[in-house]
Amino acid sequence: MTELDLKNSVRSAIKKHYPDAFIWKIHDGFTAGIPDLLIIVMGVHIFIELKAPRGVVSPIQEYTIKRIKESGGRA
Repeated sequence: MTELDLKNSVRSAIKKHYPDAFIWKIHDGFTAGIPDLLIIVMGVHIFIELKAPRGVVSPIQEYTIKRIKESGGRA
């Protein structure tokens, strides 16, 4: 399974259970460390970094996830 397959699977599952969820691919292709998806469900903002089975979270991604959590977000 590729990361794109995983992303599409996650999007489909969320929309199935939460049809009104806002799902946005937030990576701009230029900024390192930004999570793959922003999902807003029932007022809760969730940032998701997806990895294929052999994918590895980079140090900048770990830092970004840490900062999101320190700011009260969910990642």
